[in-house]
Amino acid sequence: MLFHRKQSEAEKDAKHSLMTYAEVCQRADCKKFSRLVMGIDLLGKFGENNSLEMLNLAVEYGINAFDTASIYENGIERILGEWMKAISVHLSERQR
Repeated sequence: MLFHRKQSEAEKDAKHSLMTYAEVCQRADCKKFSRLVMGIDLLGKFGENNSLEMLNLAVEYGINAFDTASIYENGIERILGEWMKAISVHLSERQR
């Protein structure tokens, strides 16, 4: 399941407050990256639905950086790409 129960804003804030971020700047453009990075090399071993759930949980806890080393196999990049596309549509609908 890609998106499950709705959480209260307090629940979301509590989870995100556990994560610390580093700021990376290039000229005037700065971005915040979670200090923890989720490696996706094992995602394919858990099945697509479980992989999507793990990605959702990572974001719920504030992770916004993913390791996509070129040596990974088994369609992992496809799973991550489909999830990123779905979550961006979901986020853009929430902002309307």
